[in-house]
Amino acid sequence: MKYEQHLESCETLNNIWKNKSKYLIIHYACESFYEKSMAKTPRITAIAIRSFESGQTHSFSMHQTAELLNIDTSDITTKYDEIEFEMLKMFSIFLQSSKEKYWIHWNMRDGNYGFQAILHRYKILRNKFDPNGQSSPEMLEINDDNKYDLSLLLIRKYGSGYIGNPRMVMLAKENKMSMKDLLTGSEEASAFENGEFHKLLLSTLSKVTLFSNILQKTIDNDLKTQSRKSDIYDSWKIRVINYITKNPYGVIGIPITTTILGYILGKYF
Repeated sequence: MKYEQHLESCETLNNIWKNKSKYLIIHYACESFYEKSMAKTPRITAIAIRSFESGQTHSFSMHQTAELLNIDTSDITTKYDEIEFEMLKMFSIFLQSSKEKYWIHWNMRDGNYGFQAILHRYKILRNKFDPNGQSSPEMLEINDDNKYDLSLLLIRKYGSGYIGNPRMVMLAKENKMSMKDLLTGSEEASAFENGEFHKLLLSTLSKVTLFSNILQKTIDNDLKTQSRKSDIYDSWKIRVINYITKNPYGVIGIPITTTILGYILGKYF
């Protein structure tokens, strides 16, 4: 039921607000998985993690990691795997220090793009550079119960038609939120091909800030959407059927009250 999903999402959002110190917002950029062979996992190019409570942000990126390894920016393309492995190793260490945290993300749900994709990429590089695991920790697998998809929460609260596509960009425009440095998927792919790794990091940082602002406005019931009442509330017929299912003894009174309920619900909902 749409309204039940709406209530469940509101409860989840309320719990996030009450325990905001436990929540981290994550996003990452990667090599385009549409233009590459599906036999090869896309490279991770930048990861950003923002505390929902403090706004403190941690980032991991190719060009910053290259600096730490004393690799010149012009040589990054010849040492992709080495640099990416060190970057993901640092991210893995960060995960170990954040075992008790909950993770808010945007569509990071599967092995194509998501936590599993990052883990898989790390395993591939670990097998290549440190097969015995002597200098790199195993990456923590985050429990699914500790992950919250903000994009899905918004759909459940406001309905699937709450904003046009692409939802992230359209929602930012609808609420007049800053999109400074934010790149679209195709723009990120171009930045990767051109070796503009600083742009990829800035875009990833921009997105976790955007998600934080969207989350706060959603919790405050201040987010502007294009949602209609019909996107949130079920029709009166479905409500009556749901009532009967949950209250079988109420069937006796249905013949008397159906007309009244139909009029009220039809008029106001």
